[in-house]
Amino acid sequence: MKQLCMFAVGALLVLVCDLPAALHAQSSGDSVSGSLTYRERIALPENATIRVVLSDVSLADAPETVLVEQSFQAAGKQPPFDFSLSYDPSQIEENRSYAVRAEITVDGQLWFTTTSHYGVITQGNPTSGLALVLERTSSSEGASSTPPSNLPQTGGSSSLLSLLVFALLVCWTAGLALRRVSAR
Repeated sequence: MKQLCMFAVGALLVLVCDLPAALHAQSSGDSVSGSLTYRERIALPENATIRVVLSDVSLADAPETVLVEQSFQAAGKQPPFDFSLSYDPSQIEENRSYAVRAEITVDGQLWFTTTSHYGVITQGNPTSGLALVLERTSSSEGASSTPPSNLPQTGGSSSLLSLLVFALLVCWTAGLALRRVSAR
C-alpha cells in the first residue's frame, strides 16, 4: 500500500513536471504566446518594464538574431504577465532553432531574467502556452526584498500546496481502490 502511494506520488510529480511539454503541441499560428513569472515574493514597482524577445539562436558561437520583441510597463500589475509575439512566418526556417527569453528591468537596472532555454516554433517546440520563469539577478540584490506597503505582495506557494493536496487525494483514492480489489 505504501509503495503504491509512493509510486502514485512519483508518477504524479513526473506528469506535472512534464505537463507543459505535453500540453504545448505546436500550433499553426503566426505568433508565440504564453506567460512569464518569477518565484520570489517581491512586488514590482509601477515603473518596471517587461521585455520579451523571440530570437534565432541556431548558431552557438554567434549572437542571437532578434526577430520580434515586445516591451510593456507593469503599471502596478504583478506577475504572471501574458505575452504574444507575432512573427513573420517567412523568416522561419525549419532547420533553425528559435527561442523566447524575457527580462524585467526597473529604472534601467535588470531585476529578473530567464536563465533556461525556451525553444519555440521548430523542431517540435510549442508556439503557445509557454510558461517562462524568470530568476532574480545579482544586480537586483540591492533592491528591497520587501516592497513598500502600498504595493501588493505576490502569491506564494499556493501552487505547491495545490499539488500536495492533489497528491494526497491520489494516494487516498489509490488506497480505496486497493481495498476494494483486495476485498474481492
